[in-house]
Amino acid sequence: MIAILTTEELQLFDELYDSKNRVAIAKAQDGKCTGCRMLLPTIITEKLKKDDAIVYCDNCGRMLLL
Repeated sequence: MIAILTTEELQLFDELYDSKNRVAIAKAQDGKCTGCRMLLPTIITEKLKKDDAIVYCDNCGRMLLL
C-alpha cells in the first residue's frame, strides 16, 4: 500500500518523528498500539480496517497501521 500524504500530514509526521524518539508510526496489533502498548478503542481499529484516512493512537498520537 502506498500512502500519499498532504503537506500537513507530512509536517505532522516530521513532528511525531522528532518527538517520539524517531518512531512516528506504530502497528495496531492484537487491539493495542505497539508504540505505547495501550489498548485501542474498537472504533479506532474498525476505522483502520475501513478507511484510507490516517488514524492516530488516542494515547500516544502515533500514526497507526494494521
